[in-house]
Amino acid sequence: MNKKTKKCKSSDYPDLWHFFPNHAPLAKRMSKLYEENDKMDDEIDMKPSGLWLSIGDACLTFLDESGFSKSKNYNKIKACVPRDKLIFFRNKRDALSFHKKYGVYMKFHTIIMPMINWTRVRQDYPDKVGLALAFKPHFDLKSPLFWLNSWEVPSVVLWDVCAIRSVLEMF
Repeated sequence: MNKKTKKCKSSDYPDLWHFFPNHAPLAKRMSKLYEENDKMDDEIDMKPSGLWLSIGDACLTFLDESGFSKSKNYNKIKACVPRDKLIFFRNKRDALSFHKKYGVYMKFHTIIMPMINWTRVRQDYPDKVGLALAFKPHFDLKSPLFWLNSWEVPSVVLWDVCAIRSVLEMF
């Protein structure tokens, strides 16, 4: 374990991890995200742009079950982001309330898909730096929450990586 900064206090920060292939240097990935912070205009999609973090080991479990992690070695970092800087979806009700306010529908080939206006979310929540999904999403195609299926596991997306208070690299 190579400690880059002090550890996070677990009561102040969720247990967030980012997994990336050995061939992808962390510094290069982070600098690209800093550059992209200013380029997120007019974003309507299922997932916002940003740095994706797994809550606990949900991502590694998903990769193992999907057969991906067996062929690659992954590095991981623990990112410390204050809880009060995140929008939290603790359950389906939180997600539905959010969708009612920010949901839009767009035609994708022959079907109408629920999406989110992420630009508006960032404008309405200037003090928030990301969103946390604290449950595993699984919704039917006809559900207004179908867009959450693209998240696959309990996770956090940070659209402002400047909010990371410290990083602990593990190899």
